[in-house]
Amino acid sequence: MVIDFFANYIKEQLGIVYERGNYYQLEKRLEELAKSENCSSIEELALKARNGISGNFKTKLLDLATNNETSFFRDPKIFEMLEKEVFPHFIRHKMHEIRVWSAACSFGQEIYSVLMLQQELAFGARPEIREFVATDISEKALKKAAEGIYNHVEMGRGLNPHLQNKFFNPAKEPNHWQVKVDLRRKVNFKSQNLLDPFNHLGKFDLILCRNVLIYQTVDKKTNIIDRLYDQLTEHGILVMGVGESMIGLSNKFEQLTFGSVSIYRKKQNVAKKAA
Repeated sequence: MVIDFFANYIKEQLGIVYERGNYYQLEKRLEELAKSENCSSIEELALKARNGISGNFKTKLLDLATNNETSFFRDPKIFEMLEKEVFPHFIRHKMHEIRVWSAACSFGQEIYSVLMLQQELAFGARPEIREFVATDISEKALKKAAEGIYNHVEMGRGLNPHLQNKFFNPAKEPNHWQVKVDLRRKVNFKSQNLLDPFNHLGKFDLILCRNVLIYQTVDKKTNIIDRLYDQLTEHGILVMGVGESMIGLSNKFEQLTFGSVSIYRKKQNVAKKAA
């Protein structure tokens, strides 16, 4: 089956697993790619791919494999937890300046939601974000996130009028708005595959890795989580998606539950205990 070829390539490159029951999603995306590559069918696209996948063709193929479904303040309980538990945690530990990493920033709504939340809190009740690093494997997603331009449908998903008026300006295109430049300047966008080494990014106090690992195999999840642990500072916090769990993957984190939401605090001296 020709879709097997693409599914295996995507798994090898990104760790994303397309089960046969989800092949219809991949098939639809491949049909669109075939048209853009002037191929009459997925079979012809596969012939082209077997002659070498590189450059713009590779970029487009990996872009279509990723799920960039997101919205502003997606899973509101997460952001309530950031406001009431995570940011105060940093203040209690006298961490008044923090580094934040969005490990799969998609189109940018998560980044700007965190920044808007932080800006809305009273001075002294919030840590200042010294640097916000945002990464993704999709160049298309990174470009849109960096531009910070959203249409009226995207703006209507999770964003209230107060925040829209305070943090956005009308864009040139009708019914589009752009994140104000002072907020966009706080973000450092980088291309990053989580399967590749990311220690060069440095240490972070807060890592958001939400709704990403669900697409990975167990061994790759374990490997990524171990490396995320290494990138956290002493009192660092890891935030995963509301439907994700650390069970069976790592014992290096302390799970803290607030209502229906859990976060993961880095345990201390894990290496010493294992020695």
